[in-house]
Amino acid sequence: MSSIVNIFSSEVPVYNANRGFSLNEKEQQEIDSVIAKGMIQYEGNTASENTFLFDSKLPDLRSFCEEHIANYVNKVICPKNKSLEFYITQSWLNVTKQNEYHVMHNHPNSIISGVYYFTDNSTIIFNSPFAESVSKTISIESEIYNSWNFAYYGNCTQTWNKGTLILFPSYLTHRVPKNKSLDVRVSLSFNVFVRGELGTINNLTYLDLK
Repeated sequence: MSSIVNIFSSEVPVYNANRGFSLNEKEQQEIDSVIAKGMIQYEGNTASENTFLFDSKLPDLRSFCEEHIANYVNKVICPKNKSLEFYITQSWLNVTKQNEYHVMHNHPNSIISGVYYFTDNSTIIFNSPFAESVSKTISIESEIYNSWNFAYYGNCTQTWNKGTLILFPSYLTHRVPKNKSLDVRVSLSFNVFVRGELGTINNLTYLDLK
């Protein structure tokens, strides 16, 4: 079962699907192995040194994600060219311990981004693309900040449980608030790009990405 939540006045889709379980025993062993082999410390949290996990690990989880990427593409992007191939580029683990967080960011060089949650009560905050575009293109100091004039306030908070996959446009800026619980939160993130012919020659938008 999957669904699409429209956020920011129904302009931005956040697709979600639950696997029915988080990990099987073999997958849990692979996750533990990746964490044990080394994590990189970033400003607020750690991420796996291996950023191509799906190339060699977690084949069943990858298939689950690919199934829903195809569903997202058909429902949201609706490409006219049915031969386009949407494929996962990088994939990595995130570990967020107590008082850790993820800084505000988006995912360049990607069309669709995804997160699969291994733990419950995992929160992500999306920033309004409208408020963000206003704050980046014109500098007018506001007396009172609100969801229309300041990206930080124009946000949507969503909390997901283990076994849930979410997919969203990669341009969407997001962050993870400080983990106030004792539970270590673990997730897997990935990016999706496309192969094939985009645009049209007559419209001067043609691009060959084969």
